[in-house]
Amino acid sequence: MQGQATTSPNKCLFTGVSLPSGTRLEHTIPESLGGRITSRRVSSDEFNNRSSAFDNVLRCVYLPLLQYLYPLLPADSRPAPLAIEIPGHEQSFVLDKGGIAARKAIVEKDDTGKPKAAMAREKAWLEKFLSQQDMIPEQVSYVRVKPTNATEFCVNSPILSPHIEIAVLKSSLLTFDHMMASSAHRFTRHPDLQDVRELVRAAIDGRFRDAKGP
Repeated sequence: MQGQATTSPNKCLFTGVSLPSGTRLEHTIPESLGGRITSRRVSSDEFNNRSSAFDNVLRCVYLPLLQYLYPLLPADSRPAPLAIEIPGHEQSFVLDKGGIAARKAIVEKDDTGKPKAAMAREKAWLEKFLSQQDMIPEQVSYVRVKPTNATEFCVNSPILSPHIEIAVLKSSLLTFDHMMASSAHRFTRHPDLQDVRELVRAAIDGRFRDAKGP
């Protein structure tokens, strides 16, 4: 594809609005997915705010994988424990750091509302919890118990959703747009991709059914 960039580098790729110097630093690929490329030159704060619902759906698809990759992810991208269901069990479970199944942290209280028992996978969590309660170490015992012998689990996640495809397309275009911001051949701004940019914008604005395809 030939041709020079047709839009100012200081305008939002999808809405065309000018980007002020105070535009937030945004991740072109969601930070929750481990995205590390950030930019102030490719999209507006308002457009990014409207895109969050699409990015969240995309994140849901990869949450189990992100749990397995937990030790390798930047600290800001590490996900919270993921609620899962294990067939045949009524207890609450989570997929924790490193993709390890664990019982969800449980706190039992007496009739006065005072904690009398607590269970969690990590001793550090229990110690922090106890430091906030009126309990002494002699009242506490630590026992390692394997939460389950099951080898399968279920998680609520969308299988098919237009949000997923739109979020991937948006992230790809924004990433290339940032990387080529100083190039005379910034293809992401080429007129031939106007219908694609409008498709993304229309979907995020809630006009998905009226959006023109490429």
